[in-house]
Parts: sequence; C-alpha cells; structure tokens
Amino acid sequence: MQRVVQHLSCSCLSILLVAAMPPETRTMPVADNYHGVTIEDDYRWLEDWNDPQVKKWSDAQNGHARAVLDRLPNVAAIRARVTEIMSAKTVSYSGLAFRQGTLFAIKREPPNNSHF
Repeated sequence: MQRVVQHLSCSCLSILLVAAMPPETRTMPVADNYHGVTIEDDYRWLEDWNDPQVKKWSDAQNGHARAVLDRLPNVAAIRARVTEIMSAKTVSYSGLAFRQGTLFAIKREPPNNSHF
C-alpha cells in the first residue's frame, strides 16, 4: 500500500511540475557578423515584435506567468501593496547646477512629468 501511495504522490508531483513549466521556446539560430566575428543567437528571432510568431510566444508566456502568479498565496495583498508603492507620489531632483547665483535642478515627480 505504501508503494502505491508513493507512486501516486510521484505521479501527482510530476503532473504539477509539468503544469508549472512555461511553454517551450523554440530555437532558431540567427547569425550576425561583427568586425569579422560571427555571433550566433538561438533566441534573437524573439526580438522582432512584428512577427506574429513572436506575439504568439509572448502571449503564451504571459498566460503561463499569469496562471502561476495568480495562484500564489496572498496575491491580493501583494498586488495592493505593489500598487501602493508604485503609485506613491515621490519627488526627486537631479542634475544640480549652480550658475550665476541660481541653483538649477531637474525635478522628477511622477506621474506629473511633462513631455517636451
């Protein structure tokens, strides 16, 4: 009986591990030559966001990640805290320069930054 229980436990664990694995990423070598040196990258094809296969791969990876992350314990509390932190009003100054008696600085105050 103990052996049957062990076998069932291993089988269930195997199923959980397979379900926890992200979708497979195919390799497709892309070679570039830089100053006479050829560099081959099996995953460079993923850089082309106009390729429908890249979008399909990205959607599958995102779907898998969402399914795993949404099952974590305390996910609602974690999401609320991260949202609180990310939306906090913070002010930072950089690029300080003193010129002719005046102090200049670049002020960063998300989300109020303006685009020039």
